[in-house]
Amino acid sequence: MEGSGNKDTQYSKDMSTTLTYMNVPVLANFYIAPGLAIKAGVQPGFLLSAKSKGSTDEGGHWEDYDVSGTENLNKFDLSIPMGISYEFGDFVIDARYNLGLLNIAKTEKDREYHSENVSITVHSHDVKVKNSYIMLTLGYKINL
Repeated sequence: MEGSGNKDTQYSKDMSTTLTYMNVPVLANFYIAPGLAIKAGVQPGFLLSAKSKGSTDEGGHWEDYDVSGTENLNKFDLSIPMGISYEFGDFVIDARYNLGLLNIAKTEKDREYHSENVSITVHSHDVKVKNSYIMLTLGYKINL
């Protein structure tokens, strides 16, 4: 799951967005010392679901909204994961940064969101949204 949130802006309050992706990381490990590796690769991602909620200013009063749907987002994402890992015994610690390459917001038209009592139009011609994040993993290797 990936997402974002903000507290208060001119047009929204307590907004949060949750995006669910199926990410497929393909990484190469380059061992620079026993147990110590740097890694880099490519990670395609496929959007499975999206959900936003918060409050918006509707004519001088705030209305809550809760909307789902992926129609205003690009279904494919691509990032470059890079990081470092260290193996000690059967344990592995891994730290990565994923650099998002593609704009996930569709920009060819304005986006409209509808909920029970609120309609929101986001003018998206200049919206640039990329998925970039830091990840820390602690693992245990099982010998099969």
